Amino acid sequence: MKYFFLVVGQILASLCLLMCGSKEDASLNTAASPPALFINEIVADNETGIKDPDCGKFSDWFEIYNGGPVEVDMSGMYLTDDLEEPLKWQFPDGAAIAVGGFLLIWCDNPTFEDCPDLTVFHANFKLRKGGEVIALFDTDENGNREIDSIRFGRQERDRSWARKPDGSENWQKMSIPTPGKSND
Repeated sequence: MKYFFLVVGQILASLCLLMCGSKEDASLNTAASPPALFINEIVADNETGIKDPDCGKFSDWFEIYNGGPVEVDMSGMYLTDDLEEPLKWQFPDGAAIAVGGFLLIWCDNPTFEDCPDLTVFHANFKLRKGGEVIALFDTDENGNREIDSIRFGRQERDRSWARKPDGSENWQKMSIPTPGKSND
């Protein structure tokens, strides 16, 4: 009887390894998965909201939220407002977003004359208050691995369009934008 339980235990352990994979297989699957990054909040008509710290203007902005279990190195990832041009703006080396963190992107296409010393992220496109698309693509040089995107409609002045709770599929208008903070 003792041998019966030993054999059954070994069979069950083998089945578990086959079905669940080994530790090495699990880490490979995780690495192949896209990061849990979400375009989380958008302000496409910023007239009196928050000022861009580099240029001193009320530029449009959006934030990205990391809902995953690890910090994400965003170096080389791409943003666009035109799905026909997925490689429109690339994150510089060293760009990262912490677990549960938020990353603010200014959409103002600044010139060196306007903002000679950029310290935060400035995309080379502006948002249309009448609505458009924003998309985040992985570092693939072909730009064909979309991580997240949102197509939004007409926006209200100084109001945000945000996921609530953060990273969810539920979008709603927020009377008080929460840049760099939770929308909850």
